[in-house]
Amino acid sequence: MPSLSITNVSLAEGNPPNTTNFVFTVSLSSSQGQTPVIVQFATADGSSAIPANNATVADNDYTPTSGTLTFNSGYAFANPLRSR
Repeated sequence: MPSLSITNVSLAEGNPPNTTNFVFTVSLSSSQGQTPVIVQFATADGSSAIPANNATVADNDYTPTSGTLTFNSGYAFANPLRSR
């Protein structure tokens, strides 16, 4: 069964009205025989690895987003995820 990995991102964040885009690259271990591999994603409040840094939409820390990544057969990378 294929597995996913997502790059870690560490950047100084911007404060409104200035923003910083965070780009997360998602890769698939193998798409052989899996046509296509479809993954749904969504951002969520309080998902920071460091509890004191938990971001919230109410605090204007990020723009909520969700969507679908599609890995076509033979491809290991999908379009990058972008979050501010």
